[in-house]
Amino acid sequence: MGDGVVVDTNIISNYYQEYIEETGDIYGLIEKLLKNCGIAITELLENEWHNTCGSQLFDVWFTDNLRDGYIQYVNPYINRQILKKIHNDFGLPKEGRDKELIKAANVTTYRYILTNDVDLFDPKKKTASIKEKERIKKERKGRLCRFLRRKLDIIVGLPEHCCYDLEEYLSP
Repeated sequence: MGDGVVVDTNIISNYYQEYIEETGDIYGLIEKLLKNCGIAITELLENEWHNTCGSQLFDVWFTDNLRDGYIQYVNPYINRQILKKIHNDFGLPKEGRDKELIKAANVTTYRYILTNDVDLFDPKKKTASIKEKERIKKERKGRLCRFLRRKLDIIVGLPEHCCYDLEEYLSP
C-alpha cells in the first residue's frame, strides 16, 4: 500500500460530513484512498483534522483507520533552501498547515497532496476573484503547484484530479 496520500483538512472536513451519511463523491474518493493507497499524516495535520472534525465518531474513525494501517504517520522533511524559496518566491507563510502538507508529501511514496486550497496552487492568488481561484486550481496553472511538480515531483490536486492522477491505484 505505501505510506499514503497527504490529504488537506478542507477535504477531510468535507469527507466527514459525507461519512456520516455514507454517500457522496468525497466520501467515495477517501474510502478508495484509504483502502488502496493509505493516507499519510503528521501530528500537526492530525491536530488540524481533530480541531475541524472533532467528535467522538471522528475519533473512532481515525483510531480504527490508524490501527488498521490505512492512516500512517510520516516524518515530514524538506530542504531548508526549498522552504525558503517557497516562502520568498511564492508567498507561502513560513509556518502552518500548508508547509506541513508539502513536507509530508515530500517523504511519501505517492508524493501527492489532495486539497481544495488555492494556497497550494498559488498563494499569491488568495485575494483573486472566486472565478480566478477556481480556474487556477482546476487548470493547475499556479506557480507553486508547478514548482512543486517540477522541483520535488509533488503533485497537487483537487478531488477530480486525484481520481485521474491516481487511477492506476484506485481502480479495482
